[in-house]
Amino acid sequence: MKSYFTTVLLSSLSSVEPANVFAPRSYHESNDDWVQVFGMGLEVREGTDITMWASGSSYIPDNGGFYIKRICVDCIDDHKQIIYKRLTSLPDDFNIPSLFLETWSSVNNVLNEDFALYSNMLDALDDTARWTFCNYDEPGLGFPRDCGPDGFIGNQWTSLTWGGKQNYAYYVWEGNLNGASSPAPGPINANTLDNWTQVFGRGSEVSGIEEPSLWAPNALSGTFYVRRICRSCRPSHKDIIYKRLTALPHDFDVENLFVGTWSSENNMMDIDFELYPKMSYALAGILTWDFCNYDDNNIGFPLDCGQSGFFGGQWNSLTRGGQADYAYYVWNENPVNENPEWVSIYTDDFELDQGIFKGNNIRFDDLSFPGGDWSLRLKKTSKITTKKIDVNSYSEIFLSFKLYCIEMEDEDTFNLNYKFFGDPSWSPVEEWTIGTGCNNGAWVEKIVNINISEEKKIRFQFQSRSDQKSAVVYIDNVLLKGKPL
Repeated sequence: MKSYFTTVLLSSLSSVEPANVFAPRSYHESNDDWVQVFGMGLEVREGTDITMWASGSSYIPDNGGFYIKRICVDCIDDHKQIIYKRLTSLPDDFNIPSLFLETWSSVNNVLNEDFALYSNMLDALDDTARWTFCNYDEPGLGFPRDCGPDGFIGNQWTSLTWGGKQNYAYYVWEGNLNGASSPAPGPINANTLDNWTQVFGRGSEVSGIEEPSLWAPNALSGTFYVRRICRSCRPSHKDIIYKRLTALPHDFDVENLFVGTWSSENNMMDIDFELYPKMSYALAGILTWDFCNYDDNNIGFPLDCGQSGFFGGQWNSLTRGGQADYAYYVWNENPVNENPEWVSIYTDDFELDQGIFKGNNIRFDDLSFPGGDWSLRLKKTSKITTKKIDVNSYSEIFLSFKLYCIEMEDEDTFNLNYKFFGDPSWSPVEEWTIGTGCNNGAWVEKIVNINISEEKKIRFQFQSRSDQKSAVVYIDNVLLKGKPL
């Protein structure tokens, strides 16, 4: 293939003397034998499939020897066309799109060791007229930084976040296949809103047809996608895709996570979720964002998360200003929990008040489950009782809470009782003693289930039984759920 391709190119170079093996830098061959994998500005083309140069694509073989072309119509002549030839094998998880589009890096990517650059494909195939200079490693600056055929050439780079050249495209050579089959096409039309449903809107993005139930607690499950469109944001933050990686805890409030307080609780980047600038990238698993921060009260998504580091001022908030015009969408192909097995009835961490728990002098701030300040406290033989709770719609209820004991002795107990409306007396649910669930000096979680035989209301009673003045029991993070009939 090399000799044929070289002959064809030489035949079109009438101005080149036969003794010259390399072509002039001004020579640009056509793109007939190339497949576009990315485009920006004037170089955007319908049907461009970014997965063609993702890890695992047969156009990007792991053993190297492949070619990538950048076309940049608003670059200087020497940089309007650049050929990247890979000389060495790719390490595991080497991210080609990120290398070119996000940060042009020297990690496993050193000029004339791991790769070579050329001004045209003829030189690349004949390995002549290699470029002589490259630099790297400026976060957010993509290919080719200040690389040049004879030395430093600045301001010919591209960036997804910091400006640079605006009209460019990347291609992979069909010869990279080297007899392998073409990869299956990726999700090339995933970036429109056609397959999304709006769940929230503010400012100019209020539509009147939002369906908030689609991201209500327990509505989403598995790997799902949430999308924010922000018309007033900077270009890098106008369209953000949130891809969930881990299962949501029961009753996790997805809406509050995005429009209330962007939180780190069960929501850590690269563990629980990933962020992408486009849905096609999210589906292909390429060009993930690399920075996030969290936990500024009432500052919503995405706080200062950025594609290549800290990027402030693009967040939304219901109470503290921020961006004015934005909307949230959920993907129509998200796995949806049509009939959740359990639904939340009541939850309380006692940070605001004592909730449905009756009594005076029961809420204290001297000890709390980590992450809070307040809890309920019982001493010696005290009791704490709830108000009546309607459980008419459930066949079974689930109660969990955190328990912390101090100086309880072997004969001391902590009891949980319940009473349905109309019952003459309390019924025991469970009793805990030291060594069987009430551990001095440590928080433990207690979980119980109670069957509901008929439509009723229920009350719970927490009871401490000790004759020690110093014996104390704390209760925190109460959660009551029900299984619908």
